[in-house]
Amino acid sequence: MPQNNFIKQNFVLILGIALPVLLMVGFMVASAIPNMTTPPPQYDMVFSTQDYGGSSQQRHVSVDLAVKDGKLMATYIPTKKVNGNYVYGTYWKKLYIYRARTQTVERLDLPVPDDADTLEKNRTEAVEAAKGMKISAKPEAPDGYSFSAGGYHGGGFMGDVFWGGSHYRHARLVKGSASVALKMDGQDYYYSPGSINFIGWVTGGQE
Repeated sequence: MPQNNFIKQNFVLILGIALPVLLMVGFMVASAIPNMTTPPPQYDMVFSTQDYGGSSQQRHVSVDLAVKDGKLMATYIPTKKVNGNYVYGTYWKKLYIYRARTQTVERLDLPVPDDADTLEKNRTEAVEAAKGMKISAKPEAPDGYSFSAGGYHGGGFMGDVFWGGSHYRHARLVKGSASVALKMDGQDYYYSPGSINFIGWVTGGQE
């Protein structure tokens, strides 16, 4: 039959076209199986990123975020002066929470203190937006998930298949081979892996 002759005459060509497609489908199915068989994250996670906005140049204070006794604390640090001028070597931070129930990321309020311009020494106080949350700074959540900041991935066949070539992967929550990307909509959607700081898991309290 003509169709059989066409296949015989062009077998190598057909194989060359079909094999990459089959490999791609196979890799995609294999990568999807862990997420299908592993329960999704059960705990909210709090993290921060550097705020590189231009308005940070007018802030005379930086902030350090840390968990103490299950509470999220902010330490406000006055910016140093050299020859009467402020030295801007640090930036403010943006605060986020990953909501496990909806698998979404939300921005939490972290305002600059009203006395930033007159602050003379470090001051530590609880972050208002996280009051009522019990936070654990352990690297691994009770359900076994941990935080991965992502990183730069080169091109090549696997990179083209999964990541679209060379680019930054999203930060993720990972458990074994399963992973959930920390994506968000709006103007704060993009953040580079190097700027993300894990803070802790919300293990109790009110959101």
